[in-house]
Amino acid sequence: MTQIKKLTLGLLACLMIAAATIGCSKIDNAGKTGSIYGIVTVIGEPLKGIGVSLFVDNALLLKTVTYDDGHYEFSDLDPKEYTLKVEAEGYNTFSTNVIVESGRQARADMQLTPVETGMDVITFEVIVSGNAALLKGHYSYNDYYGYPNEFGFYYSTSSPVFNGTKVKTNDEEYTGPCNYDFKVDVSDLMPGNYYVQAYAKNSYGTAFGDIKTFVISGDPNVKTLAATNVMQNTATLNGEIVFAGDPAFTERGFVYSKSFSNPSIEDPESSTTRKVVSGTSTLFSANIDNLTNNVTYHVRAYATNANGTVYGESVEFKTVDPNANIISIPSLGLMIQKYDISSGADWSTAKSLCDNSTVGGYTDWRLPTKGELQSLYSYGVSVNWNTNSVGYFYHNSDSDSKYWSSTIWSSYYYYVKMYNGNTDSAHGSNTYRVRAVRNL
Repeated sequence: MTQIKKLTLGLLACLMIAAATIGCSKIDNAGKTGSIYGIVTVIGEPLKGIGVSLFVDNALLLKTVTYDDGHYEFSDLDPKEYTLKVEAEGYNTFSTNVIVESGRQARADMQLTPVETGMDVITFEVIVSGNAALLKGHYSYNDYYGYPNEFGFYYSTSSPVFNGTKVKTNDEEYTGPCNYDFKVDVSDLMPGNYYVQAYAKNSYGTAFGDIKTFVISGDPNVKTLAATNVMQNTATLNGEIVFAGDPAFTERGFVYSKSFSNPSIEDPESSTTRKVVSGTSTLFSANIDNLTNNVTYHVRAYATNANGTVYGESVEFKTVDPNANIISIPSLGLMIQKYDISSGADWSTAKSLCDNSTVGGYTDWRLPTKGELQSLYSYGVSVNWNTNSVGYFYHNSDSDSKYWSSTIWSSYYYYVKMYNGNTDSAHGSNTYRVRAVRNL
């Protein structure tokens, strides 16, 4: 009887330990979410601006569009099975199921195939006259599929073209059995670079021609981008030439001022500084110094051609307050910057920005590890993680509060959600916020 009692007590103890272990496991996983990442392609080429829908139990849950590199993502998903669907004009609908696991990222790439329409379409020619363009195309069709019931062009200042303006036409000319040329005039176009693509549609779907480009002449078009690397007395100004102009610009650069909200090259030098940037590249930048700390500046990119000078929108930036830009945390062995180096950068850029930072005169700043970011979250350091400003720390629920870490998993990179301390991984081309640390 004694041996039986001992055996019974031992078995009960094992069962209690197993039950406790299972219970802990359930608690540890509670609240954890997963994500889905993938790239949409056609014949190996990424597709930008394609709609991707996420369904659960046959009900639409979320929608997104693909980025410039063709990737899409859904985050903060409950662990379960989902259905992904991609629908785009001219392509067969693609649908697939994917299982999301707690704390992990599921990969679901999707390759679209063109709809078989029995038609061949050619974007033939573009003839520009002033601010108008004559678009010419051609289609041929197979009698089995039938004559197209609609044809015309899509045109846009960006790609993909079929997200732009659509113009239909009935102006066609017979050129042989089952072959027709067609054309359409478009007018009142703004100066810039354009993309155009012919299309024809029948009951089976839409067929597209190749993409051609044309330019509407006029004044340069310049854009002022956000300033970066803003420190106490220095900053990097950034601009973009959207259209070089006709005649093309002969000078470009920046004007900035702490006195005028819309600075210009005509302002007195005592109030506005002009920074000329050489070259003809689309994107351009200039490093400036001798700024006053803790002051708001206004900057505009500009471009000048024979007709005069045009400006981008005025953009503000504020230099760093030297008395409130670094926090030392001896218990963590870290020093952290109080300001985001960037509010949105890919992983490689994030690492480079941290490695090259010189805030406080230190040159050993770096991208924090996943564990360090989680420790900073738990510590409750006096930094507002998602607004770039100094203040009492709080765990904001804003989904924008995602920060890159230096921790890498396979070909993915970890980031930490500073509103709840949870981690996830993503492709390096994603853009998240950046904050630098250094060892004490």
